[in-house]
This record gives sequence, structure tokens and C-alpha cells, in this order.
Amino acid sequence: MGGWQWLWLGLQSVVFALWAFWMFRCLFRLRARVVAQTGSALPGPVASLRGFRDFMTLPEFTRDRRVLGLLTLVMFATIAGWAALVRGGGPV
Repeated sequence: MGGWQWLWLGLQSVVFALWAFWMFRCLFRLRARVVAQTGSALPGPVASLRGFRDFMTLPEFTRDRRVLGLLTLVMFATIAGWAALVRGGGPV
């Protein structure tokens, strides 16, 4: 593997770590919200689905949705870039 490929792998690692951090942050926020609404430490699937619906629709989660969407797009772009590098479409 050439230097550009190692650099690209490092970039992918950082983007994935940011994406994973933000995703878990969102999931923990959603879980805390559902637990507070239901009063149960183990809310059922219906309450969880309601929480996901709230995440997708309520204005309080707008920033979370935007950041997660942007990080997802950046992650897909780095995957596409990696595919181009591996196929010889870029500097090696």
C-alpha cells in the first residue's frame, strides 16, 4: 500500500470515529428521553419506535439529524474515494 492509501485509511478512521460517536450520542439521548417519558428502565419496542419517530420529526433534534446526515455523507464519500484509490484511479 502506498502513502496515499495509508493517509486515506487514516481519514476514513477519523470520519468513522466521529460518526460512531455522534450516532451513540443520539441513541443515548433518545433512550434517556424514552425512559423519562415511560418511567420504565426497559421501554418496549412501541416506545422505542415512538422515540425514533420523535428523532425524525421534532425540532429539538434538528442539529443532531443534520450533523449525523453530514457525517454519513462524508463517510460514504471517503468509501467512494477509497474504491477509486484501490482501483488505481488515484495516486499510489
